[in-house]
Amino acid sequence: PHQAAGGLFVTSLFLIFFIAAHPFTSAVINKVQGVSLAAQAATLFYGLMLTVEKQSAVAGESERQFLVYFVLLLNILVFLLPVFAVLLDPGKRRQIFQYLQHLAAVARLRLPARERPGLPAQAVGVP
Repeated sequence: PHQAAGGLFVTSLFLIFFIAAHPFTSAVINKVQGVSLAAQAATLFYGLMLTVEKQSAVAGESERQFLVYFVLLLNILVFLLPVFAVLLDPGKRRQIFQYLQHLAAVARLRLPARERPGLPAQAVGVP
């Protein structure tokens, strides 16, 4: 329980500093970092609550279920937020579509990597 409490304390401090500073130039990266710190804090809080609950019956079933779903939602959001940020950006969406077209052309033609059409060589990892 001491390690979870210490981790929760440190994570909470960094979350407060992060909210005050917004250290990244990209708004999307700031959102992702904020959500991931919140998810980490919620996960540590839930773990600490489970540890305390084992020692005494503190929370009821409804509170426990709420926290389970809340922590799960936050952790899923950490994954989905950057995915949606990329998909909602028209420039990134166009790049993804072009790359998928490129992959389809490569699959149809089965060309060596240096002769692949559609994208420059550096985009497909060829020096």
